[in-house]
Amino acid sequence: MLRKLFLGNDKNLKKKIYIWTILSGLFYSASSMVMLMVTTNVLGGAGGDDFSLGLMIGQQLITIGYFYIRNYQVSDVKQIYSFGDYFTSRVITCSIMMIAAFIWIFVGGYGKRESLVILFVCIYKMIEALSDVFEGLYHQRGRYDLASKGVVLKNIVTIAAYMIALIITKDIIISTAVLAISSVIMFLIFDSAVVGVFDKVKFVLDGKKQVSLHLACLPLFINQFLITYINNSARYAIEALNQSAMLTVYNIIFMPAFVINLFSGFILKPLITTMAKLNEEKNYRGLRKILNKQKVWILLLTVICVIGAYLLGTPVLSWLYGIDISDYRLELCIILVGGGFCALYNAYCYAIVIIRKQYSMLISCVTTALLAAVFMPILVKAFGILGASIGYMILMMIMALLYIILFEIFLAKMEKKSLYEQ
Repeated sequence: MLRKLFLGNDKNLKKKIYIWTILSGLFYSASSMVMLMVTTNVLGGAGGDDFSLGLMIGQQLITIGYFYIRNYQVSDVKQIYSFGDYFTSRVITCSIMMIAAFIWIFVGGYGKRESLVILFVCIYKMIEALSDVFEGLYHQRGRYDLASKGVVLKNIVTIAAYMIALIITKDIIISTAVLAISSVIMFLIFDSAVVGVFDKVKFVLDGKKQVSLHLACLPLFINQFLITYINNSARYAIEALNQSAMLTVYNIIFMPAFVINLFSGFILKPLITTMAKLNEEKNYRGLRKILNKQKVWILLLTVICVIGAYLLGTPVLSWLYGIDISDYRLELCIILVGGGFCALYNAYCYAIVIIRKQYSMLISCVTTALLAAVFMPILVKAFGILGASIGYMILMMIMALLYIILFEIFLAKMEKKSLYEQ
């Protein structure tokens, strides 16, 4: 019964894919913002500090859980690796993620409250990473609507459970524990009902294939780990100054940065398989055409979001979070410009993976991460949140430019080779 309810039918599938893509993007991207908003309103700034810390660490460590095999999985149109291979890989990476979480907590020397919050948020994020490999299967088999539907349902239930627990108990430890438990339950309910239609869930420990798969995706993992570090570099710099109140304010004005990437993803993500097929067919003109349209879409979104933020951003965010951020309008606008560059490099990240030149991305990521490590602490110490905002924008701009240059170099070589072969 649940399977039939979740699967639906194939009528108007293309329309359903776009609708569910939009809904999943909205629910997933807004989830952290909504939980932080409720936390600060119910528990005040101190509760928001604890949740922000757990979320920051969880977002960094989930890169280990993902190992960023999803993009490789959904563009594996020849099915070189079986779902069993991808599932086994994800079990391994999620296990390593949780080991890393315990090490982070131990080394960080956090108190009992902070340690438990970090642990429960990391479990919540680990389940998110485990769900992702199932969503990748649905995506690969032409049912991206199903992958998106799972994201929506899981987020509705887990966020509602967290909010209810927080309002009733006013205890951040109990509430994050409920968040973790509800995420496990929803994963079991949804994916166990659906996955059997597409493939069997089995642990296939083929050492040769696992090494090959992880080596192929290693640059994606390193790339995303560094990107997450770059995105969090301002937060780490603020935390190093022991400015918890500043961290909460920065988190509030940083949350809207996801909007541009979110809406640009609505157009791009359903086209990933199409882009992979264009690459297989050596239709490089079609591939570039999709990316050029994406650039125009991102520019338009960025302009609209910055104007909206300038006019209404800080009053709305102050009201939503119950914390006055009226003095940070300029910083908010700067961060949104950075969000536009972030959406741009994400689009080219997909493209570089599709043409299987993912190792080249390390050039831009390592370069930008080194710049973040050196200059972000200086900017934050000197200019506070303004320095953090400017630093984020500059880092995103550097990433986007380097990704575009790399992609154009490789595509030009591929076009030249294709013409020669003809």
